[in-house]
Amino acid sequence: MRDVVAAHAGGVMGDLNIVGRMVRRARVAPTPRVTQQALAVRLQMLGWDIDRFGVSKIERGARRVTDREVLLLAEALGISVAVLLPGVEGSRE
Repeated sequence: MRDVVAAHAGGVMGDLNIVGRMVRRARVAPTPRVTQQALAVRLQMLGWDIDRFGVSKIERGARRVTDREVLLLAEALGISVAVLLPGVEGSRE
């Protein structure tokens, strides 16, 4: 797991989380794409006080993400938590 974190840390997108890149990938994959604003609204409906700018920071790796927030992101995106965690068995990467 340490190798997975090291491989994703310090990249172009930032290093405060390892889920941001996968959040963006999951958000833009569906047709039509889910906007950052729409994702923020979904997260707000789940009880997370976050806006579009917070979603952007997560995707860029400029904001830390707690374990509970990972669960909410997965639920809002309609995906498994494993998809958001690179290198975890069951993830798509």
